[in-house]
Order: sequence, then C-alpha cells, then structure tokens
Amino acid sequence: MQRTSPPRELRNQLAHEYIDAPSLKAAALARFIDGVEDMLAVWHHVSAYANREPGS
Repeated sequence: MQRTSPPRELRNQLAHEYIDAPSLKAAALARFIDGVEDMLAVWHHVSAYANREPGS
C-alpha cells in the first residue's frame, strides 16, 4: 500500500470539514502554519532553479 505524502495528507486534513470537531481543524491549521517556512524555502529554491539562465 502506498502512503500519501505529508503535504498531501496536510492538504486533505485542511480541506476536510470538521464540523463536529473544531479542535481537529485547529490542529491541522497549526501544522500548516508550522510548516509554512519550510514550504516557502522549497518554493524559492524551485523558483530559482526554474528561472535560472540556460546552461548555468
């Protein structure tokens, strides 16, 4: 069985409606906020790579 990636798991948790359990939604949002700096660092790295001059 293939596990989903952590970003996909977090996305799924954020997208899920926790009508009867707001603490679960709050926990998912807290995990997202904790990971924002890492996600931005990856984004900047990928963006710099994609925008580099050809041959460099």
